[in-house]
Amino acid sequence: MATVADVSRTASELKDQTIALRREFHQHPELAYEEVDTAARIVSRLQALGLQVESGIGVTGVLAFLEGARPGKTVLIRADMDALPMPEEPADRPHRSQIENRNHACGHDMNMALAVATAEVLARHRDQISGQVAFVFQPGDEPQTGAKRMIDDGLWDKVSPDYVITHHPTPEAEAGKVVIPDTVWCSMDIQKLTIKGNPGWFGRRQDAVDAALIASQLMNALYPAMLGGGSALQPVYFNVSGMQGKGMAPGLAMGEAELQLTLWLYDKELRDRLMERMHAIIDSTVKAMGGTYEIESLHSLPPAVNSPEVIGVVEDIARELVGEGNVIRQWRNVFPDDSALFLEKAPGCMFLLGTNNAAKGIDKMWHQPGFDIDEETLPLGVSIMAQATLNLLAR
Repeated sequence: MATVADVSRTASELKDQTIALRREFHQHPELAYEEVDTAARIVSRLQALGLQVESGIGVTGVLAFLEGARPGKTVLIRADMDALPMPEEPADRPHRSQIENRNHACGHDMNMALAVATAEVLARHRDQISGQVAFVFQPGDEPQTGAKRMIDDGLWDKVSPDYVITHHPTPEAEAGKVVIPDTVWCSMDIQKLTIKGNPGWFGRRQDAVDAALIASQLMNALYPAMLGGGSALQPVYFNVSGMQGKGMAPGLAMGEAELQLTLWLYDKELRDRLMERMHAIIDSTVKAMGGTYEIESLHSLPPAVNSPEVIGVVEDIARELVGEGNVIRQWRNVFPDDSALFLEKAPGCMFLLGTNNAAKGIDKMWHQPGFDIDEETLPLGVSIMAQATLNLLAR
């Protein structure tokens, strides 16, 4: 089987080509579910490598298969495709977006380029592959709905992977650092709570049930109960916002109130416990004060949890390539990502490449107009992704 040195050498040979492809994606950004041109560019390159390609999954998603020389397991490599609706700075950047108010300011251009380059590396080593590699190019990562739409559109009927490998750049680490956390992204649950009371009548104040008063009591009860459920090792982020009311008689009670409840954390079991606790507090408080309520889930994602067995494979490769001191295992970010749905379905690992290089002026955070990446990191990402795939297929 190809060694880390062999794969790294091939990735280095493809460096200029990978950078050019990343810049091509960067110059032609498209928003979620509008990635028609982006998907076409991907399909063209993968078909040229001899992959079987299907497009239009989950609106604009792409699925491609690289078949090995012998039967075996399946590794799924996932990359996201969509850009953000914002301008780009500075104006003289050579690979600046050519579409007004569209910007790959989260690094999805890098993710796509890495995945396509990985396909080429693995195609060159096809005779050593037992099994197959499925490449998934996902739309709609920014609204965090694309993974679900692909899954709902039958993705898992088309591919049943044994392992998942995916990547994301992080400006929170210097270029040349590889970040491999146990839990990459937090969960996110956003719920709309509608509390219904009775505005009453000015002559019978005693009949009123004030939805605003119930909402106030709920906030007082929920904050300590939810935040107190966490710890230093398992922090909990909870917020109540968006208070709206209607149906208030002059000087009397509000007939209806709406709250938005948002919960972020990193542990699946803790998430289940706190969601159960939150609903129990809502139920008991509202009913005790004479009201009724409805809860609607607006958005829900589990935490993105890496599998220990796949972490071990990726970590060994990263240490060989960049050295022990450049592999970061402890890292957390209060942000959800729908790659969690892939990692929930099969053991996998999302690794992050540090892309910050202050000496080059590359120091902006995600979702800022000046965000960019140090392109020298691209061969490193390709090497890790390709070698991890080979090692997992060889198991």
